[in-house]
Amino acid sequence: MKSLLALTALNLTLQCSSLAAVEFARVTDAQFRGCDAAGWCDFHIETPGDVRGIVVRVRPDGVALPSRDADRVALRNRLNALLVDMIHQYKSIELRHLREQEDGVHAAQVIVNDADVAGDRVVQELLSAAR
Repeated sequence: MKSLLALTALNLTLQCSSLAAVEFARVTDAQFRGCDAAGWCDFHIETPGDVRGIVVRVRPDGVALPSRDADRVALRNRLNALLVDMIHQYKSIELRHLREQEDGVHAAQVIVNDADVAGDRVVQELLSAAR
């Protein structure tokens, strides 16, 4: 499914509000590449001077990783469905307070048209059921 998402990804506008560990602090064209059951989502970001760009793995703030595999898969499926649906509606995605974590994965508040994906009703239900 992740490969399918990568093939159908559309250009998005990714607004980076606070980039402590990343070298670009501006509005950047990016492509949503899909989410994984490990709790992160991939975004391809073009960087100045590098045509290839980079893929940034981002754990959405406010979305805790469930301990059970089945709950992780359900959460991954919801985040993928939510972000793909938003792509098809041509909505803008912002990563706010993007920062690199000790394990090399980034964390950020993922905002789509002023709505935090962590506040999605289904995401919240999945997180509550996993506790």
